[in-house]
Amino acid sequence: MRPIFPDLARYRTERIALWNDYTRKPLSHYYHAGVRRLYRLVVPPGARVLEIGCSGADLLASLKPAFGVGLDFSPVAIAVAKRNYPELHVAMADAHNLCLTAKFDYITDRIFATGGTRWTGHSRHY
Repeated sequence: MRPIFPDLARYRTERIALWNDYTRKPLSHYYHAGVRRLYRLVVPPGARVLEIGCSGADLLASLKPAFGVGLDFSPVAIAVAKRNYPELHVAMADAHNLCLTAKFDYITDRIFATGGTRWTGHSRHY
């Protein structure tokens, strides 16, 4: 059987290398501060939050979750997140291959740069 994405391994390696070398632009501070403010309007402190593509986990930490999980495919980003926010659970994972068993009140997805929060309502699982 022929693989669906024959260059997937190369793509993944190049993507990780790109984000490992990424440095935020100085003026992006204003954008990220605005994103944090918007998310705090929707996500109350003490919620169970999963952030996919957490990078350094600044957004996740600013939400003050009771249980916060951050996932990213960049080992450099995960090391930064672990160093800066030891109270959070951060792990290396690729959003293309997630298998979630934990339940979350909110899932934030930074893969889509404009961001979005999905509220799971009363079901409490996603």
